[in-house]
Formats: sequence, C-alpha cells, structure tokens
Amino acid sequence: MAASVLDQIKSNITKARSELNARRKDLEHQIAALQKQLDALDADFAMLDRLSGRAPRGRGGPRGPRKLQYGGVRTSVLDAIKGAKGIKPAQIVKHTGLNSPQVHNALTGLKKSKEVKVKDGLYHLA
Repeated sequence: MAASVLDQIKSNITKARSELNARRKDLEHQIAALQKQLDALDADFAMLDRLSGRAPRGRGGPRGPRKLQYGGVRTSVLDAIKGAKGIKPAQIVKHTGLNSPQVHNALTGLKKSKEVKVKDGLYHLA
C-alpha cells in the first residue's frame, strides 16, 4: 500500500515537472519573439534618428540600457547567427549591440557546447 502511494506521488511530481518545463519553454519562446520586436523597434528608432539628424539614442533605445538575464547574451548571439547564413563576430557585435568581449565569450561557450561551428571565419548553427 505504501509503495503504491509513493509511486503515485512520484508520478504526480514527474507530471508537474513536465508541465512546468513546457510552460517555461513557451515563455522563453514568447520572450525571444518579443525581444525580436523590440530590436526591430530600436532599429526603426535609429533609422529615424539618422534621417532626422538627431543624435542617436543610447544602446537601449527609448527605454534606456537593458540588462540581459542570465543566458541572454548567448541567446542574442544565437539569434544573430540564426538570422544569417554565416556571420562574423564583428557583425554579431553590430547586430546585437553587445560589446566585443561579450560576443567572443558567448561564441566560445557556444562552440564548446557544439551549438555553433566556424567555417572560414563565419559562424553557423551546428
């Protein structure tokens, strides 16, 4: 009797963990989509600033600088790589607005985890 109750509890915990993981993935996808929209808006603001002769806004655009969450640098770098058919680190810096050491550290980690590969100096998804 005690063993079946314990098995039921373990089953419920496993089910709850699975549901939470699915919810987390969904939220991460939503965040990534919203981040792309924010980046597009920032690019539009930058273009308008250039056209109107205004001084460019800070790196964070109209909202001020943003602090990326843990793993956000790698996510930004991966998104830049996904959007290109091979990209150089300097282009990633320009595209993401991150600084060079952040990009290079993220690329090193992504190469070690085999998420990206390098061919002829260009980074591609693995």
